[in-house]
Amino acid sequence: MGKKLTRRKVLEGGLKGSLIVLGSAASLVPGSVEAIWARALEAQSKGSDSKVLSTLERANLEAAADEIIPATDPMPAASEVGAVGYIEVVLGEVGELHEQIRTALTRLEQSSQSGHSRTFSKLGAEERVKLLEAFEKESAEEGKSGGLFQSGSQPNLFLILRDLVYEAYYTSPKVWPKIGYEFHGTNAPGPDMKPFDESILENVRKKPKFYREVP
Repeated sequence: MGKKLTRRKVLEGGLKGSLIVLGSAASLVPGSVEAIWARALEAQSKGSDSKVLSTLERANLEAAADEIIPATDPMPAASEVGAVGYIEVVLGEVGELHEQIRTALTRLEQSSQSGHSRTFSKLGAEERVKLLEAFEKESAEEGKSGGLFQSGSQPNLFLILRDLVYEAYYTSPKVWPKIGYEFHGTNAPGPDMKPFDESILENVRKKPKFYREVP
């Protein structure tokens, strides 16, 4: 589950399965990551209610996202960067993904009510993690097709949920400065390279040859 992953593992491994919404469904999700975030932030600034998820579903998605990517100094939690708003924009455009996420959230809510007689978002962090771990195990047994938009008759709902949270989090402009990433759009020149410092080669140039010249 997310708590057992380091952020380096997320970047090196998890994101290989992410960004698939943009890659595989470009015709369904108009624009770029930047455009999706613009729509999400606009909706947030207006305080408009989402028509994609119910109030309960949104609260549960936010709670799940914060256990998949919790806050660890100096990194914010998924909800703190508006990850749910980004996901809602994507779900509003991709019907199949919308249904899969709603099914995943329904499963989590049913497990929460069955085991704790409370809604998932109202549980403590430890209880939510245990339910997510159980859901991860169940999904692996039921779905062999992996995460977002990978072939297979039975999708792995946990991986789809996880991948979407990863995508929303690591494409957030609020996260980029914290991981040392600078965004440069393709419609403008990129950053200038610093002039090469020839002085760093001085010691190498003073060394004798470590090779034999062949006529």
